[in-house]
Amino acid sequence: MSKTAAKSAATNIAKEREKRRKKISVDKKLLLAMETLLENGEEFSTTTIDRLSVTAGISRATFYLNYRDKADLVTHLFEQVRIEIIESAGQWFVSAGDTTFEDIRETIRGILSTYREHYVVLAALHQTAQTNPEVAKLSRDMRDGLVAASVKAAQELEAAGRGNAHAGPVVATLLTLAIDNVSTLQPELLDKENFDNTCDAWAHITWSSLASKDVQP
Repeated sequence: MSKTAAKSAATNIAKEREKRRKKISVDKKLLLAMETLLENGEEFSTTTIDRLSVTAGISRATFYLNYRDKADLVTHLFEQVRIEIIESAGQWFVSAGDTTFEDIRETIRGILSTYREHYVVLAALHQTAQTNPEVAKLSRDMRDGLVAASVKAAQELEAAGRGNAHAGPVVATLLTLAIDNVSTLQPELLDKENFDNTCDAWAHITWSSLASKDVQP
């Protein structure tokens, strides 16, 4: 590669890096704005792009330079959240056959911690999904992924001789959807004052439903 070509490549890389840096900065500003508006009782579904941009301290033009609309913003912010939710399940989604009650407790705590940390994005996703088919599909895909992983884990627990033979995929599905719905629609249960009790309650409900009586605490 010639010196000119190398210099051009380096310049392009630097420009791309700067573009990503600016986008991350815009993302953070918009996320903080969404949080501020939510705390003030304003729902994302009724917030205008002008209102969102002013609160974020950016221009309307900057918003549209990065996103097509609010649904595009939610989709972008949610992608990383989706990955974190799956990863936060820990042992339960990796080696369910050896799972103990303490593992389930840690799994529930990990998942609910992720929901609490990203509540603003999840609330915006839920609201946007009511009117936007693409975002609705994104939301369904996340739940379907969680359900599939939970059902697989419950089946592995049963195959290891440690699961409740009467539970089946339906129970694992209902538990997963219940945790998702409650965490999204009743965020007060994830407040600092309620968090530990909520985690313990879901852990006991999940383990007593899916594990055989022989391995229950």
